[in-house]
Amino acid sequence: MTISSSLLSTDQQQNVTTTATRKTSMTPPTTTTTTTIRKSDVHKSPTKSGLVTTDGGTLASQFGISSPLDRMALTANGNLQRLFSSYYDAPVNVLVDQCTLVDDANSQSSSSTSTLSMATWDRVVHLVVHGQTFCTARSQITVRNPKCLDLVQSGEVGLGQLFRYLDKLPTFTLLDAGLKEEDGALWRLYDLSCKELSCRIHEDFVPHAWNIPPPNKKY
Repeated sequence: MTISSSLLSTDQQQNVTTTATRKTSMTPPTTTTTTTIRKSDVHKSPTKSGLVTTDGGTLASQFGISSPLDRMALTANGNLQRLFSSYYDAPVNVLVDQCTLVDDANSQSSSSTSTLSMATWDRVVHLVVHGQTFCTARSQITVRNPKCLDLVQSGEVGLGQLFRYLDKLPTFTLLDAGLKEEDGALWRLYDLSCKELSCRIHEDFVPHAWNIPPPNKKY
C-alpha cells in the first residue's frame, strides 16, 4: 500500500509509519487508577493508515473522524503538546498524575558503564491549556537510555520533549482510534519508539478540546 507523502517532510516519511486496526464503534477501555497497556491487547491488521492512502481509504472512512482538527490530532507523532499550543497560542502544561515503576532491569543486573539501564513505567498525565484539561494520556514507557531515566521519573517533561531531548524523530504507529459513543470525543491508541525509548499511549480527549476559552473570556 502506498502512503501519500503530501502531509510529511522527507525525514518524517522515512520514520513515520501507521498501522490501524479495523474501524470500531466501541468505546475505549474503562479508566482505572493504574493502567497497564500491553502489546497483546491490540490486534494489528496489515492495513496501513494514519494518512490518506491510495487503496485504504481516508481517516474519515476508516475511523469515522469527520473533524479536520481531530484528524490533525490523530496523526500527531509526539508533537501533540506543541500542536495545541500553536492552535491556542498559549502554553500547554503537562500535569503528571501517576508515574509508577513497574519493571526495573537495573535491580537484576550488575552496575557497569557498558550496560544500558532499562526500566518501564506506567504513567498518567493530563494536558492542560487555559487551566482546563483537554487530553488525558495513559502510557507505558520503556527507557533504554540512562540519561532519560531521571527525566521520566521526575515527571517534569512530556513524551515529545523526551524524544527532542534525545534528538530523535520517533517512529509513530497508529494502532486504533475512534469517537466515544457517550460524547463523541476523540480517543486514540498508538506507539512512539526509537532505539532508546518506546511508549504505548492511550489518549482520551474532551469533547470541546478545540473550543476552550481563555480564563477571562467566554465564547
